[in-house]
Amino acid sequence: MATFLGEFDHSIDDKRRLALPAVFRKRLPKDDEFGLTVIPGIDECLYVLPEDQLHSMMERLSSQRRGWDELSRAYQTNVGRLGSNVGLDSQGRLSLTELQMKYAGLKDKAIVVGCIDHIQVWNEARYREKPEARKLNMRQLAEHVFRDDKPARKEGGD
Repeated sequence: MATFLGEFDHSIDDKRRLALPAVFRKRLPKDDEFGLTVIPGIDECLYVLPEDQLHSMMERLSSQRRGWDELSRAYQTNVGRLGSNVGLDSQGRLSLTELQMKYAGLKDKAIVVGCIDHIQVWNEARYREKPEARKLNMRQLAEHVFRDDKPARKEGGD
């Protein structure tokens, strides 16, 4: 699995093409059949991920038996409606759709952020606003992410 780290300012050309940072392109497989998927992100940004990551995400959704409730169906519909399968052109650019540009509020600039297993593409102003959760220090964030939701065991054999 590719790992994406770092933050980069990039421009979007008049044909809605965004160059992925070279450091990210180097992390992608060189397979001719390999592709990327662009889907709507949770925070009004775009997620760019290898196609196999999308398949894993959809398998998790199916295994949790949530595919039939209204919110899950709406999520899948929006991912399908706003998503696209893309490849990189010879200059390492991916093409964004008009709907994706509108959803993420993109025009001619973007902040491209590595988020370990996927890439996020942000409108610069939205990204710089920093939602409250991103203002927390790393200790607070790590405590949340790595918390153990299991109840504490009683000592003494009960």
